[in-house]
Amino acid sequence: MWQSACTHDAIKARAELYAQLRAFFFERNVLEVETPVLSRSGSTDPYLDSLRIEEESVLFLQTSPEFAMKRLLADGSGDIYQICKSFRRNEVGARHNPEFTMLEWYRVGWSLDELMSEVATLVCHVLGCPEPRKLSYKKAFHDVLEINPFQASLSDLRDCCKTRTGCDALGLDRDGCLDLLVSHCIEPTLGFNEPCFLMDYPASQASLARIEKD
Repeated sequence: MWQSACTHDAIKARAELYAQLRAFFFERNVLEVETPVLSRSGSTDPYLDSLRIEEESVLFLQTSPEFAMKRLLADGSGDIYQICKSFRRNEVGARHNPEFTMLEWYRVGWSLDELMSEVATLVCHVLGCPEPRKLSYKKAFHDVLEINPFQASLSDLRDCCKTRTGCDALGLDRDGCLDLLVSHCIEPTLGFNEPCFLMDYPASQASLARIEKD
């Protein structure tokens, strides 16, 4: 995801980036698609709030093109990608904007490792950066916070939030505590020398992903 700016240099840089992305996928026979931005239903992700438009009926702006693109996949489209505007209510801050541009793509029948490899190739191609490293969610918590995110009690997680972030986490559930620790303690340690895949999240945070047992 990236936010937009309206200066001449920003517009030129964005056009060059789009050209790079389209060339990347064209060379790999991935079809560019365009799906509707408005739909009759919002996101099912509990952590995403959809923007509503109320005219003759209630419509929702997409939080991502995921649902529409998966309908194309189910209809036999094959490998597809899209560069589009997405919208998320209450997403305002130093790293968030209610409106932003998203690149999303799907490869039919690919494994997670194959997809991660292609993400790495694209990121290195566009940014000229080193190869990303892979870091498990569990190891990140162990290295930075010295706790096991899967075995620590809710009480321990709340205490850790208070100690490491200064935030009162008494009203947070388990996933709320984990998200707070990731955003305030773990994310700031990542991506300095090379990009990083943070992987193997808790099953409770799967959000339409297939569950894997460890």
